[in-house]
Amino acid sequence: MGPPGGGRNPISSRTKQKFNIVNLVDLDDASKSSIYSTIMVDFFTSGNFDEEIIALGNRILPDATIKMYNNISHDLLPTPTRPHYTFNLRDLSSVFQGMTMATSSKIPDGLSAVRLWIHECRRVFKDR
Repeated sequence: MGPPGGGRNPISSRTKQKFNIVNLVDLDDASKSSIYSTIMVDFFTSGNFDEEIIALGNRILPDATIKMYNNISHDLLPTPTRPHYTFNLRDLSSVFQGMTMATSSKIPDGLSAVRLWIHECRRVFKDR
């Protein structure tokens, strides 16, 4: 709907009162990092994971994932031949959701946690 003119009719006030304007501002990287690091630390702490893995989940893995997400969403823009290149926070959350499905018996050390993180990033981003 636009202003009247050029074949468009004016919008009545009774019609306008039925609609709302909603504006959502995208989260900054610090907020995303805070949210996802809290999720990962709580998961690793409650799952009796090693201290090395808890330290990875605190800052390194969330910050690296957010940086990767920013690079991918900036560089891989949708085109007419590749319309599936639309990335949003659901993709970012899928990486962390996949990591929270692991158990402490499957991830004994930090190297295994990093390998799981690489696997989840490839699963989410590379499959597109």
